[in-house]
Amino acid sequence: MRKFKFRLERALRFAGLRENQKKTQVAATLQRIRFLDKYIVKLDSKLQQALEISSREVNTLQGEAHRQSVVPTMDELKRMQKLLVEEKAALETQKQEMNKLSQRRRSLESLREKHMADFKLSETRAEQKRIDDMVSVRTARALTSEGRD
Repeated sequence: MRKFKFRLERALRFAGLRENQKKTQVAATLQRIRFLDKYIVKLDSKLQQALEISSREVNTLQGEAHRQSVVPTMDELKRMQKLLVEEKAALETQKQEMNKLSQRRRSLESLREKHMADFKLSETRAEQKRIDDMVSVRTARALTSEGRD
């Protein structure tokens, strides 16, 4: 009995590897997005605190220090928000690529299943043909041996 061999097995394994790599990239991007979200919240609260203290402490050294920290904090906040937008766009692109890779892998798996079903069917037919041949040979021998008697 022959063993089933799928011609595109290497392509299927490669598609699975590429899909797993893309999943890892998506997970890393999601992790960066979560970090940026937390960092932006932290910067926003730092900015609010600096504005609050600088408005209360009008003529003090502490108030002046907080007023001077407002602009750099705002710049950093804007930069992080821009980076967050870029990461979200990259995430969408990666998700689309992952969907394509997943669809390719599923297509190859479907093709493998179809080929396996065809292989099993042809093996079943071949086995049935061998059985039919054996039966016909036995029947022919039985008939020839009856004719001799």
